Amino acid sequence: VLFLDEPTTGLDSYQALNVMEKLRALATGGCTVVVSIHQPRSSIFALLSGVYLLAGGKPIYAGPTDDATGYFSSLGFELPPKFNPADFFIDLVSIDQRDPQELERTEKRLSELVDAWQKRCQGKVAEHAVETEESKTAKIKSILDARSQTPAGQSTFCLPLLYLIQRGWREQMRDKVAVIFKCFFQAFFGVVFGLVYFQLGYDQKSIQDRTGILVFLTMNQAFGSVISTAQVIPRQLVIVNRDRANRLYSVFPFYVSSIVVTIPVEIVPTLVNIVIVYFMSNLGGSFSLFLGLILLENFVGISLGMVLSASFKNVTMAPQVAPAIVILFLIFNGSFVNEESIPVYFLWLREISFIRYAFKAAAVNEFTGARFTCDKAGGFCITKGEQVLEQLEFDDTGVIWQATAILLGLAVAFNIIAFAVLIYKRPRFLTLELRKPCEESVVPMAAPSSSEEKAHSEAVVEAVSM
Repeated sequence: VLFLDEPTTGLDSYQALNVMEKLRALATGGCTVVVSIHQPRSSIFALLSGVYLLAGGKPIYAGPTDDATGYFSSLGFELPPKFNPADFFIDLVSIDQRDPQELERTEKRLSELVDAWQKRCQGKVAEHAVETEESKTAKIKSILDARSQTPAGQSTFCLPLLYLIQRGWREQMRDKVAVIFKCFFQAFFGVVFGLVYFQLGYDQKSIQDRTGILVFLTMNQAFGSVISTAQVIPRQLVIVNRDRANRLYSVFPFYVSSIVVTIPVEIVPTLVNIVIVYFMSNLGGSFSLFLGLILLENFVGISLGMVLSASFKNVTMAPQVAPAIVILFLIFNGSFVNEESIPVYFLWLREISFIRYAFKAAAVNEFTGARFTCDKAGGFCITKGEQVLEQLEFDDTGVIWQATAILLGLAVAFNIIAFAVLIYKRPRFLTLELRKPCEESVVPMAAPSSSEEKAHSEAVVEAVSM
């Protein structure tokens, strides 16, 4: 259902007709379109399938557009030849305040129109009053049974996923400047750090430089992916909650679409940054393996960001909490604190620190087989990369594949947690139950506000629907 308040205001008659023709096409396609519109031209009025006429907040007519003229003719108000029906109806419900006589005459006419419509409605209610108690119970039961049936959006996966991906991608690409700036930002800092660590050699000083740039790269990927992804769900939470309340789709296609849309936006800037830094700084080891490790760490960061994103409703809260979470993982990445020195009560943080596993695998890829020159006579020199790994406690066998498997496991675990949080936070409703008449409770109706009691403005509300 699409509600529009005066969509033709400010447009000329031709552009207004174009807008209404588009709305009519939507209605023909199965969408119910409800618009409020003032003084539509005759060609626009002909597009409407139903009209709801109000005066002073009271209904004057509600029904098919084609029947409106006949209804007012039956009350003695004939539509003049070659006259726009919409203008004629608005004239009928308008109050003429130019002089006391006209004011009294138009107020009396309006009162008669209101009474006539109320009598017609009361007549229809009387016709249906003969409905038996059994038929009323059957009708209520059919409504309850229909509500319990699973909507199509809840039982299918591919079609909601496709629509959600399209909607999410349009939202991401709506601000193209921000996406381009993100890529430029990563490229710029890639060049800056490439110049800082430009063409590293294999002397003793380069050992610290190579370790430092690996720490920076793994840290940068963690911060970037977690913080930016933590805002994905809160940004669209209002729309998603409304859709889920209407049961348009289940949680699973929404979550998958969020991941699918987020990955390209995070991966492309990462690729730009890593390619520039790797070749400008002359890092060693396998480039494809190093790139795969960084991208895998980026995906784990996205998964952790989805956990935070699913946990918070406020857009501003998620990016404030995300850096603190990343810092906890960063402390135990293996470069700031030796793994054997970590207190027992923090071992669990060490084991789930995805930055640690990414840095560990990247360090093994970088230093395995590396040979360094010794330029200090009589001093201690590191000539093999394996010595650096031994100092870092990274000298176990199969470190890279073990770290890769753990990173994949953490990605799966974080996604499961995020999905579970979304399920837990789903909209909840009271269960509808069929009660006997004696068990029905009376719910007091809220009294209208003073503003509602004083509303006397005239408006024409017209509905375009199938």
